[in-house]
Amino acid sequence: MAGTILSALILPLTGSVLDYVPLKLYAIFVSCLLAIACVCAGLSTNVFLLVLSVFLLRQAGQGLATHTAVTATLKGFGKDRGKAVAITGLGFPLGRGILPIAAIFLITSLGWQITYILCGILVLLCMLPATLFLLRAKPNGNKNAPHENHDSNHQPGEKPSSTVKGALSTPLFYLLIPGILVPSFLDTALAFHVLLIADLKHWPITLVLSGYAFYAVMSLMSSVWAGPILDRFGSRELLKYSLAPAIMGLIILMYCDSPVWAFIYLGLFGAVSGLRMTLIPFALSEIYGTRYIASIRSFVASLSIFASALGPPVLGIFLDLQFTITKIGWIYILYLIPAVALTLVATRLYKKSFRKIKERQKF
Repeated sequence: MAGTILSALILPLTGSVLDYVPLKLYAIFVSCLLAIACVCAGLSTNVFLLVLSVFLLRQAGQGLATHTAVTATLKGFGKDRGKAVAITGLGFPLGRGILPIAAIFLITSLGWQITYILCGILVLLCMLPATLFLLRAKPNGNKNAPHENHDSNHQPGEKPSSTVKGALSTPLFYLLIPGILVPSFLDTALAFHVLLIADLKHWPITLVLSGYAFYAVMSLMSSVWAGPILDRFGSRELLKYSLAPAIMGLIILMYCDSPVWAFIYLGLFGAVSGLRMTLIPFALSEIYGTRYIASIRSFVASLSIFASALGPPVLGIFLDLQFTITKIGWIYILYLIPAVALTLVATRLYKKSFRKIKERQKF
C-alpha cells in the first residue's frame, strides 16, 4: 500500500515530463526504469526493498509505461485518434488473459524471485530494442509528432489546450471525475475479493476464475468497437452511457445465483473496462486538447490509482461486517447513480467543451 500511494503521489510530476521532452528519450527512460523495478523486486530480501520494488513497479509499469503509450498516441493522431487509442489498449486485455497463466507457470517452475529478474532481463532484451526500433524515424517537421512541445492538433478557431490548473479551475472536471474513477474503485475491489465473492454466491471458484477469459474478450471487443465510434461521433454520447454495463453487472451479482451468470457479470465489467480504456483518454484530449495532455492524464491516473487502492479495503470492511452481496451491491449502485447523473449534467451543460466533429475531421 505504501509503495502504491507514493507512486500515485509523484505520478503527476513524472508523467507531466512527457509534455516537455522527446518521446524517444522518455520511452527509453521508462523501459530502463521498468527493468530496474523487476530486478529490484527479484532481489527483495527485506521490507524496505519490498516497498521500493512495489513503488518502482507501480511507477514504471502500471503508471509510466501505460501513460507513455496512450499519451504518445493522443499526441500523434488526430483524425483517427479513437482507433489508434483502441489499438494501443489491446495489450491490456491480452495481458490479463495471458500473463497470469505465464506468471503462475514461471513462479511454479523457477520461483517468484527468478521470475521477476527474468522479466527485467526480457524488458531490456525485448521492450527496449522494440522501443528504439519503432521510434527510430525522426518525424522531420511532422506536426503530429508526439514529442514536439506544442499543441500538435490545434486548429484555427479551436480553443487552446488547457493546463492542469486550467482544467481544475472549471466545474466540468469535477462533474466528470466521479464517473472516471468508478471502474478503478469497483473493478479492483471485486477482482481482489473474487474468491470471497464466489464463496458467498456459491459459485465454483474454478468457473469464476475461468470467467476472466470472457472478461478479457469483452474488454478487447468493447475497446476496439469504441475507437471508430469516437472518431465519428466524439466522446459526449458514449460518456453518458458508459457506466450502464457496470450497473447491470452489479444487479446480476446481487440477484442471479446460477453459476453461469458469473460469466455475464464478468463480461459486463470487462465491457466497461475496455470501453473506458479507449473513451477516457480520448475524452480528455477532446475536452482539454493535446499540448498538456500528459500532465492532465497523469493527474487523472494518479486519482485512479488512489481509487484502486481504496477499493479492496473498503469492500473488505463490508465483508468483515458480514454485509450481504445484495447490500454491498446497492451501496455501489448508490455511488454509481450520482456519478452517472453528474456525467449527464457535464455533457449537457458543457456541450461546447467537446470538440465539434467537423473540427476533428480537419485533423
